[in-house]
Amino acid sequence: HEEGRCRPCAFVRTEIGCKAKEDCRFCHYEHVVPRQRFRPCKGKRIRIHKMLERLKYEVDAYIASGRPMFGMSDHLSSLELPPMVQNNETLRKMLFAHTLIHMEETYGFKLVESL
Repeated sequence: HEEGRCRPCAFVRTEIGCKAKEDCRFCHYEHVVPRQRFRPCKGKRIRIHKMLERLKYEVDAYIASGRPMFGMSDHLSSLELPPMVQNNETLRKMLFAHTLIHMEETYGFKLVESL
C-alpha cells in the first residue's frame, strides 16, 4: 500500500462491505482517488457539437458576405444561443475558443473579443 502499487477494493467502503474480507485480493486501506473529469452525456455532447458547427457556419457565411471583419464579434454575440450555452460560462468559452480556432485555421484571422 505504501508503495502505491495496490489496487483498492471497490466494495470495502460500501454499505454491505467486502464479502471476501481477509481473502480479498484488493487493498482495504483508505485510498485517495483522483476526481474524474466531468463528461457530459452523449446527447449533450451531440448538441454541443451541432452548436459548434452552427457557429462555424455563421463565421463562414459572415466572411462570404464580404462584411468587414471588425464586425464579426458583434455578429457572433448577437446570435441566439440555447439556454444550455447561455447559462454555462465554461461551455460558452469553449465554443468561442473552438470558433476562434476555426477562424484562424481557415482564414488566418484572429479575434480577441469574447462572446
